[in-house]
Amino acid sequence: MEAEAGGLIRLRKDHVKAASRMLARAFHDDPVVAHAYHDAAEMRARLPYVYEFLLRSSLPHAQAWATSEQLEGIALWTHSEQATVSPRTFLLSGAIWPAFRMGVGAARRMRPFFDYVEKRRRELVSFAHWYLAVIGVDPESQGRGHGGSLLRPMLSWLDEQGLPSCLETEKERNVSLYRHFDYEVIDDYVIPDTDVRLWVMLREARGRTA
Repeated sequence: MEAEAGGLIRLRKDHVKAASRMLARAFHDDPVVAHAYHDAAEMRARLPYVYEFLLRSSLPHAQAWATSEQLEGIALWTHSEQATVSPRTFLLSGAIWPAFRMGVGAARRMRPFFDYVEKRRRELVSFAHWYLAVIGVDPESQGRGHGGSLLRPMLSWLDEQGLPSCLETEKERNVSLYRHFDYEVIDDYVIPDTDVRLWVMLREARGRTA
């Protein structure tokens, strides 16, 4: 997707700290977060590092977009066929430092969680696609259309390329929102050893043939 598409800006390395704090605010009540952190005070202190780790490790190969320099909203997309980031690239990205600061216990609880989710996704969506890894809007900016502004340019680009995309949501109320953008539920399940339920949604390829 072209830079500055649809009025969005590319997320840069110098955005990461502020973007991580914003995403921590946006996902403070996320069921995955509750599974990872059993103590509310620890969660508030460490959650920004979870998103800093995600952003720093993904930026080298992702489509990462923000609504503006004020970072009211952020969307991060990755391709299913993207090669694993090399250890050298991982170190240069700076992701190792937030990985330590997010907390050893939380990291241990999240690892099997995300391994299972990724395995299940790859079984369900075994063909090439773009994955909406995270989309978040600052609580102070919600209800102003930022979510749609983040989705539309990338979805238009996917239509031009004839490519599908998928996502997961842990909140049932989000299902109808994504259906508005032509995503449909292809599975829902409770992750083993947790009470976290996920809805897996797919937007079929359209436009030209990939």
